[in-house]
Amino acid sequence: MRKFTNEDLARPLNTEKEGSQVKVYDSGVKRVPGLYASRTKIACRFMLKYRFAGRRECVEIGVLDMTMNPETAKPMFGIVEARAKAMVQLGKISNDKVNVGKEQRMLRTTSVEQARDGLTFNAACDMWIAAISTLEEKPDGELRPITESWANTASALKPARAAFGGTLLNEVTAKMIRDVVKALYADTTGRKKGGKVRRGNAVRTAVYGLFKWAASEDLATANPAAALGKRRKTVAKERALSADEVRAVWHALDTRTDLHFSRGEALGLQLVLCTGLRPGEVASLRRDEVVTVDGRRELHVHPRHVKKRRPIYCPLNSLASEIVDELLAMPANSKGMLFPLGGQGKPMTAQNLARVLAGRNVAKRAMWVGLCEALGMEPATPHDFRRTSTTLLGQDGASNPEMERVLDHQPSDAGSTLSVYNRAAQLAVLKVPTLARLDVILRAAITGTPVPPKATANVAELLAALSPADRAALLAQLQAAQPAAANVVPLRRVA
Repeated sequence: MRKFTNEDLARPLNTEKEGSQVKVYDSGVKRVPGLYASRTKIACRFMLKYRFAGRRECVEIGVLDMTMNPETAKPMFGIVEARAKAMVQLGKISNDKVNVGKEQRMLRTTSVEQARDGLTFNAACDMWIAAISTLEEKPDGELRPITESWANTASALKPARAAFGGTLLNEVTAKMIRDVVKALYADTTGRKKGGKVRRGNAVRTAVYGLFKWAASEDLATANPAAALGKRRKTVAKERALSADEVRAVWHALDTRTDLHFSRGEALGLQLVLCTGLRPGEVASLRRDEVVTVDGRRELHVHPRHVKKRRPIYCPLNSLASEIVDELLAMPANSKGMLFPLGGQGKPMTAQNLARVLAGRNVAKRAMWVGLCEALGMEPATPHDFRRTSTTLLGQDGASNPEMERVLDHQPSDAGSTLSVYNRAAQLAVLKVPTLARLDVILRAAITGTPVPPKATANVAELLAALSPADRAALLAQLQAAQPAAANVVPLRRVA
């Protein structure tokens, strides 16, 4: 083993090959990392290796000189002197690293500050919407935007962008945001008499989210939307059509040709009323989602169109079945949708159904009168039709669990069997009597006749009305539930 001493390094290199060299690294207690001696036939040079800015560097420290110093009686330049000079060199390198690091950090900080100082509110909105609309793989394996409601967020930002979109992001103040929100609160135009409170709250939420994202990206120094205080409370939507309004709307959808809506849109609103489904779920139905199970026709709504991303199995009562038959009799479209395609070959949406009722009065666009205004009714939305179905059932004496199944809501009774065995097939079976009763109520409202009294059928009669396969499946699931709820004990006793 080669030794790192003056005597060993001073020995001539025994080799006949020109240009050959031998490296001997510093060792011992006082060794300097990276210091080594490069021995050749001509001389022995001390070298220092180190890393700087991600690169490997090497610098010469000195040449071994065994000439004795008369004052110290030591070699003029040996290992001791090489180590001392190497330590000085490492100190300089360390300082250079610190300075370079500071310069790099200053450059990064300057670039961020330059981007931050020149970023307008509009540009920040575009960057945020692009970020949250990026596709990602969801737990169900589908590629969907990171924030699936990004379009609603982009719409909520429009009032703020119109007011101060050209302002630098870090110059937006809480007063600017508050003025926009207050203007929306006080806006009484349109059909919302109490001001656009929900719209104002949506603007607040969207702007707050924008600044929160910008702060995480070092683009904003503060969040002015956090200083706006409490949001204004909104009035719960309670609009439900009366029996007279149901009759007027139903006949108008069937007979009025002077209003701006297609037959497909009219059938869509009627189907919402007959099934209690959400307008978006109805508008997204496909022809292959109309299925027959044990002689019973059902609508199988795909989870991607459902609010909670779970499938909905909705049995069809006689009114809904008539509507579906009429839709299936229409020419099939290229996209396989149940409802006819609209303008430019686009599928029908919940917004199309809303415009049938509210009309359109947007500036610089085609305007028409909505169905509610034409009939002299209070404004209503397609979702109000869904609420009307539940209200009519509640007035008829339906229980909360029965209405929750129709609405596809989670059971309010946490201890019920359904809260544990909440399977779509089972719920489809239990919806049949409730939706059949809704059919009776709607037919009475449409014809203007009294609602027939509700049959006082016991549990055994209700089970007898089901098909043998449905009855066996329901009993098997209820018998497997332990402990069973009190309201389902009689079902378990039926032979």
